[in-house]
Amino acid sequence: MSGRWARLFLIPTLAGLVAASVAYAAVGRRAAGAAVEMVPVLVARTAVPARTPLTADQFEVRQAPRDLAAGAVSGPDAIRGRIAQTDVPAGAILLQSHLADPARAALPFRIPAGRRAVTVAVNETSGAGGYPQPGDQVDLILVLSEPGGGAGSGQGETAGRPRTAQARLLLQGVTVLARGPAPAAKPGDDTPRASESARLTSYTLALTPAEAVEVALAEAVGHLKLVLRPAVAEADVPPVILDDTRYGLGR
Repeated sequence: MSGRWARLFLIPTLAGLVAASVAYAAVGRRAAGAAVEMVPVLVARTAVPARTPLTADQFEVRQAPRDLAAGAVSGPDAIRGRIAQTDVPAGAILLQSHLADPARAALPFRIPAGRRAVTVAVNETSGAGGYPQPGDQVDLILVLSEPGGGAGSGQGETAGRPRTAQARLLLQGVTVLARGPAPAAKPGDDTPRASESARLTSYTLALTPAEAVEVALAEAVGHLKLVLRPAVAEADVPPVILDDTRYGLGR
């Protein structure tokens, strides 16, 4: 038997022997009259597949020796809003390792129910200076310029028509799920990159499916600007839509 296969065989075997020894020791202490401290644990009524939201009716509270309850979840309050990141067999004690950590779990486990993770590309100025962090909330402003392409293109008049610009408050109170650098440029990509400060980064946002479609369209017709909201919760403001006629520039 090769060393690799020997390890694969021996590790679970040794783990089983250790668990059996602990159980035997606990039973032995009880038989000898030694006090065995019992603690509450959650035990699965039926098998719970991975990626399943956890609810109290999936488990029952039982008493188990403290020696056998290391890392166990002690009560229903501890699973409120949590998701199983691994399978939990029927009759098994629910362990903390079965639970997805909301702060460090993979991205799919951190997306709120009814939302989708949507990544938008931003630069230093449109991304609120790079300050938003996962868990922060932002507003999204859509800036449009017509005719003649994106705002700030400097094309002036097109086909005899003066160029006009418009900005609108597209979405409010959007949660940031993740942030990171944009994908590296592909060979032949001649997109201007004026400086390191203008290098694109990305923010992944939690949006409803309808909002995701709206953001996809907004990126196709204009550009987005993220506005960082304060840490203290605030009510949304009424819809805001402005164009450059406000400043006497458009006609």
